[in-house]
Amino acid sequence: MVYESHAQAMKEGDMSQETVYFQKGDVTITSTRATLGAKTYAIADVKSASLGVIPVNRAPGIILATIGGLISTASTVIVVVALILYGSDPSLSCCIGPAIIATLMSIFGIVRAVRAKPKYAVRVGSVTGESDALVSEDEPWAREIVQAMNRAIIERG
Repeated sequence: MVYESHAQAMKEGDMSQETVYFQKGDVTITSTRATLGAKTYAIADVKSASLGVIPVNRAPGIILATIGGLISTASTVIVVVALILYGSDPSLSCCIGPAIIATLMSIFGIVRAVRAKPKYAVRVGSVTGESDALVSEDEPWAREIVQAMNRAIIERG
């Protein structure tokens, strides 16, 4: 059962005899309830808890780096060809600006693609199916929550 708020969950039963397995921020795992942000699950209804990995999406960074690289290369080729054909010409400076901007865009795209991190989901399984109850970039924190939920499930019997 999923409750809309922690207050509603407290109305359903007495929390004074609960064992607290994990409590940090807006996450509390007890022997009878798992409160993950705005959602509260009755441990009796939870069949499993697992850690899922949501893969990194590097595509936006790669696309940005590719477009920047293409524009930078085209601008540089235009400048080099014009220098060869016409020599030093002040009007060539119009191509240098886009080349610099495109190079910066390419660098930003590479940094974005390299620094992208996977996300970790606390997956809660019940009779109605499995859902990602909480998603975080902090793997140790998500793993602690899963371990606490599994302890609560095991000790429930």
